[in-house]
Amino acid sequence: MFIVVTGSKGAGKSSSLAKVSEMIRTCNKSVGGVISPRIWKDGERTGYGLITAADGVKRMLATEVEGVLQDTFKYCTFFFSNDVVDAGNNAIRDGLGADVLIVDEIGNMEIAGGGWGRSMPLVAGHKRHVILCVREDVVDKLRGQWGIIADKIIRVTPGEDIAGEILLAIGL
Repeated sequence: MFIVVTGSKGAGKSSSLAKVSEMIRTCNKSVGGVISPRIWKDGERTGYGLITAADGVKRMLATEVEGVLQDTFKYCTFFFSNDVVDAGNNAIRDGLGADVLIVDEIGNMEIAGGGWGRSMPLVAGHKRHVILCVREDVVDKLRGQWGIIADKIIRVTPGEDIAGEILLAIGL
């Protein structure tokens, strides 16, 4: 089952998925994959983190400031850590054996084959519960790119708590 979580920038998609990941673990179910929350400083978005869903380990994925991270590539205004992108793809592949797989976020970089896009062909063939956090402008591209058809689309609005709706969709 593919559940797509989408909504505007800053609506709370990643925060909701972090909460869902914790709740899945408390239900004695396994969860794998990645969550990529925004990093804020003084009310400004300064980058993105990476949380591995299986164990909650946090890393710095991307920043707008060049030189903060080692061995980076630039996409739009962000400098992404190659090592952390690799770790994220490994967490996604390792998560294929979990009861629930989370992939946050699928955007234009992934559609172009970067970021988590390298793991998406494997995710597309996954037979368990998959929760995909997808940029609004990319939702319609999932099918054409990887043959993924969403069984359920959950749209998040700012301040809305969708954790219960996601858990219900996966039978928890």
